[in-house]
Amino acid sequence: MAFLLAKRLENQLTTKSRLTDDSYNPSNLEKLHLPPGVQLPTDWLSFDEASADQFIDQMTAEAEQRSQGIRAADSAIALLKTDTELVKRMKKLIELAAKNEIAREEAFAQFQQLQHQLKVVRAKAGIGLAAGIEKENVGFAAYRRQLQEGLRRVTNLAAGGTHEGALSLSSGTNPTIQNPIKLVS
Repeated sequence: MAFLLAKRLENQLTTKSRLTDDSYNPSNLEKLHLPPGVQLPTDWLSFDEASADQFIDQMTAEAEQRSQGIRAADSAIALLKTDTELVKRMKKLIELAAKNEIAREEAFAQFQQLQHQLKVVRAKAGIGLAAGIEKENVGFAAYRRQLQEGLRRVTNLAAGGTHEGALSLSSGTNPTIQNPIKLVS
């Protein structure tokens, strides 16, 4: 039994200390609760050599069993720690896989949206090009028709006589030019 050397013995006995509280010490061994199967003698001075050897053998066997129990418990603790770590890692793996799948789906959705936008822009560009070509064709056809009608009118006027055709050409195209002098016949 050890006493605190910093305090005087009488102070340790008068105050609550390990000698007087409910802790385990030689004066309160009756309060010591041991696991099942372990029996401590009440009279430690009654041992002879044979009974002490028997008690030591019994305690050694108990200690070996407890030691094996400690090893088994340590192994179970290591298994549980490893299993807990595995569960954490699998949870992390599942979360990462879910995030990866979400990112992949979002990227695929963006790809489809961009692909659709590209199709729309191509269709608009194609329709716009076709509309522009058609507009140019219509304009060219109108210009051509106008030229043909103008040529036909001039030809029709010229069929009535050279002088009348010349007058109609000059008066129809530019009003600032004066009409030539009419010849009297």
